[in-house]
Amino acid sequence: MYTVYCDGQLLFDPRVDELKITDKKLTLEVNKTGGFDFTIYPTHPLYESVYKLKSIIELYQDDTLLFYGRVLDDDIGFYNDKKVACEGALGYLNDSVIRPYEFTGSVSEYINMIISQHNDQVDDYKKLYIGNITIQDDNDYIVRSDATHTKTWDVITNKVIKSFNGYLHFRRENNVNYVDFLQDSTFYSNQKIEFRENLLDLTRSRKGSAIVTAVIPKGARIEDEEGNESYVDITSVNDGVDYIYNQEAVDAYGWVYETVEFSDVTLPSNLKTKAEAYLSEAIKTPVTVELKAIDKSMADVNFDELNYFEYVEVKSAIHDIDDYYLIKKLSIDMENPANNTIVVGAEYRVFTDQKISTDNKINEIVNTIESNRDRWKNVTEDSYPNVKPAIPTGFSVTAGFKTIQIAWDYSNSINVKKYELYAAKSIDYITQPQNLIFEGDSSGYSHVVETSETWYYTLRAVNHHGRPSDFTTIVSATTVKIITDDMLFGSVNADILADLAVDASKLTDSAVTAEKIANAAVGNIAIENGAITNAKIGTAAVDTLQVKDAAITNLKIADLAVDSAKIADASITNAKIADAAITNAKIANASIDDAKISSLSADKIMTGTLSAIDIEGVYIRGSSFASISPTQDRQLIVNASSLYVGRYDTSTEVPDAFVDLSGDRFLSYKLDFELQDARMLFRSSDGFFRGDITTGVNPSGASLFEIRADSELRLTAGLVNVNTALYFNDTKSINSDGSIHIEDGRSMSGSTGSSSYYPTPSDLAANSIKTIFSYFDDGESWRSGILVKGWSGSYAAWRISGPASTSANDNFYFQSGTGSTWREKCKIWHDRNDGAGSGLDADLLDGHHYYDFLEKTGGTISGTVRWDGTAYPETNVVDHNDVGANLYVRPASDGEVRVTQKGSTSTYKPVRAASFPTSSSLLYKDNIIPFDEYEANRILDNTDVFQYHLKANLEAGIYDKPKIGVLSEMVPQEIRDEDGVDPYSMVSVLWKIARVQKSKIDQLEQRISDLEMVV
Repeated sequence: MYTVYCDGQLLFDPRVDELKITDKKLTLEVNKTGGFDFTIYPTHPLYESVYKLKSIIELYQDDTLLFYGRVLDDDIGFYNDKKVACEGALGYLNDSVIRPYEFTGSVSEYINMIISQHNDQVDDYKKLYIGNITIQDDNDYIVRSDATHTKTWDVITNKVIKSFNGYLHFRRENNVNYVDFLQDSTFYSNQKIEFRENLLDLTRSRKGSAIVTAVIPKGARIEDEEGNESYVDITSVNDGVDYIYNQEAVDAYGWVYETVEFSDVTLPSNLKTKAEAYLSEAIKTPVTVELKAIDKSMADVNFDELNYFEYVEVKSAIHDIDDYYLIKKLSIDMENPANNTIVVGAEYRVFTDQKISTDNKINEIVNTIESNRDRWKNVTEDSYPNVKPAIPTGFSVTAGFKTIQIAWDYSNSINVKKYELYAAKSIDYITQPQNLIFEGDSSGYSHVVETSETWYYTLRAVNHHGRPSDFTTIVSATTVKIITDDMLFGSVNADILADLAVDASKLTDSAVTAEKIANAAVGNIAIENGAITNAKIGTAAVDTLQVKDAAITNLKIADLAVDSAKIADASITNAKIADAAITNAKIANASIDDAKISSLSADKIMTGTLSAIDIEGVYIRGSSFASISPTQDRQLIVNASSLYVGRYDTSTEVPDAFVDLSGDRFLSYKLDFELQDARMLFRSSDGFFRGDITTGVNPSGASLFEIRADSELRLTAGLVNVNTALYFNDTKSINSDGSIHIEDGRSMSGSTGSSSYYPTPSDLAANSIKTIFSYFDDGESWRSGILVKGWSGSYAAWRISGPASTSANDNFYFQSGTGSTWREKCKIWHDRNDGAGSGLDADLLDGHHYYDFLEKTGGTISGTVRWDGTAYPETNVVDHNDVGANLYVRPASDGEVRVTQKGSTSTYKPVRAASFPTSSSLLYKDNIIPFDEYEANRILDNTDVFQYHLKANLEAGIYDKPKIGVLSEMVPQEIRDEDGVDPYSMVSVLWKIARVQKSKIDQLEQRISDLEMVV
């Protein structure tokens, strides 16, 4: 849906009748300002509020801004209808001038100079801000000058865009006007334009007015000693004349001169070379391709809208077109989408107008190549598909001294021609063109930088058409600084020790003291095995700060190297010693005493025996704990801790042994009890019996596991799994197949099976389910029932009961009741479900509202039958019930009746009937106004008729005759209805036109009659 705003006020909304403008046409074109035209009438509330050169017009499609610019012109017609022409915001560049200047520098510096001068001269709302600049000069150095006062638009167009074959692109973000200077577009549409699909028309245009046969080149401006100005020309290198020409072109078209300026060229020979290159293109006839295509996004939300300055894939075999083309111009007729056109960048030049015959020759060559494809195939850059490459994988960086090695996985895909590597010291703007440090066909690069520098890198692949992949994730690396002040003037620390640099030959006796070793400098890798001996360590040199965690392992210490004098008090902590590093052979007798050890864990001690009276700690673990004295009581007492307890004698088992655990809680992550023919008793705190668990065998010899409770046994769980059957008293059971068997054990009175046995509704407990199953006196007949009661005594109860005897039909009944009374039975199933009349009984269906059934036979259904959710009635006939005369289909108040193919909600099918009257009573309508003749003619003029086949028929293999009609996307919105067309509105429009024409015919007939009378 399109909406238009003028100075922030809503100017057009198709949903609001008062806000109507007509003849809305939008034109967007690369390197042009763009335009939007419309007509507004005096009845519009903002008719007097549209001001030339002042009012800001914004055009949106849904939430997307399509056009932003100002009102440029307006023409007022005979009926005061105002035709308004708008230009895009790039037109603001025509409101400023660039004063005479001389410039040398980079392209971006030149652009900044121009835009800065523009912004200094215009109002704030006309200011433009530089966005992205991807235009580049090979040497990043240009020379530009101008001695006149030239409009900014002309300077940018001639000295930047045309000079570098670039693009000027406007965008508005966060209420700021940005202008991008781009070498090419990076936008791609997900649509395709294909012949016989959505390509409606194609036109090639040749413009002879652009042909040039002779060029006068003009180089850089020069000044002699007297101050006289002139320009570099080619006279000195071109036989004394200042122009060049193409004789074949002159013969074909005559002499057509053009002066071309190359202001940054200072050498005549270079100037002639550039002029010749320019002329070689100028002698050719420019050919452009214009398309008419249906925008698929109008019918399928999965497609993006076609937009200018984006590439779109165009395929048409009969026109020899199959490539991605840049949409250079987009024209949108909002009144009639059938008039929408795009001009793609399939612009090329041909010399003379013999292109058609040349095309035929080319086609002959192509056919020859195709017929001999198996014999040869020449591959060029254009032979490769223009497919976007995948993001490179395996991208990594490794820092060294003054180099950083970058590597990635090499791809042999035909979609990859080269790789582009970008690097910068800042993560911001890393992908700017100036940060490209490598491009080539390899899988790595060595970047030479200084030490202690951090660099950021990202990589992308590029195909043979110059189309890039997305960038990889940005990675970084920092080069190493080898020689530091600490190394030159300070102590030895871990950062400057090479692995295994310290061995016994490097140290004199007592050389290593506390002053020589920085904190944590000594690590495992830095010390050669056996290097540290007694003689190498000064007295008290090693304390806790000098040794890195886990640096001292068994291999690092010579036997008997460590004695008491070598270790400072409390310097040995748990973290300083690797697991099992200290063995008997490593420590001289009596070397380590209490003063030397700060803390120690058991995993630091490899062998030997710990002897002590008390061992204190949080966690003691082992395979067994045994008393070493047979005279002592074998008990282990644990307070506020955990314990694994075993009771075992190494020589003989003790049958009467027991373990007595006393405490508030007995906790274990995994606890196993093994009870052999045993019993576990449970008592209350005051000694009363609560229950027991017994294991063993029953009198029949079968395994027995018995749980007993003094009064009540209760199981509370989300799931109780019974493998075979769970039995109760009085032969009740829950079986393994999920069935419930309840045999009451009492006989019912009466051979006919009196229902007096059943409890009354009031006898049932609230919120309960009860199952009844009883034998009769004869032992053969039976009756069963399921009774359900609500949560309160005042609620009704329900009962489902089965056959009364074995000889009865398989009838099932439903009853409801309250208080002491069951209501009349309702038979819901009968006759064994195996013959005529079997199944659901009609009594069940009468008077109810919701049903779930497959078939119904006999009787009638009263009330309303309703299908809820996703249920659908399936039938081939809907018949009238002889009540009244009409058959109604009643959708919701905001819905409509739709007839579609089975299983679909979008494939519509034809409806046949004698007529389709539409209610047109004045009683059902509001906001009634006459329909304008002009509007009727406009709708007729903008509605085209097409011939087509239905896709659903073709997919189903139905090839009927072509249909004739209109397309909803190609008609004015007044007669469009979502994805359909409103035939009643179309007939009404034609009726209006017919009445007007009839009136005019009547007038003409009267005039003819009058003339005949005169004659």
